[in-house]
Amino acid sequence: YPGYAMLEAMAKNIPVLGTRYSIPQIFDENFWFEGQTLGPDWIERDDSIFIESAITKIKKFKSGDLVFKTTPRKFIETQYNFSKYIKDLKELLANV
Repeated sequence: YPGYAMLEAMAKNIPVLGTRYSIPQIFDENFWFEGQTLGPDWIERDDSIFIESAITKIKKFKSGDLVFKTTPRKFIETQYNFSKYIKDLKELLANV
């Protein structure tokens, strides 16, 4: 799950690169690094694949070949706001 620094960066429209286990799964999967798998008790990483994937993603982003489906700012605006929290809370309480 994302930490505060990641959410702050996205709120300022700064792209966040990471793995499927470290950035919000509903954010753009084109920005995920490869080389990690979910083991029975922890996340396992193949460093050679992980590093190569990270270098490739960063180079593609810097060259303009990697673009957002939605901006980080728009993601934060739609996924982390009080209206969404209230809606989610009402749905949760309706099932109690």
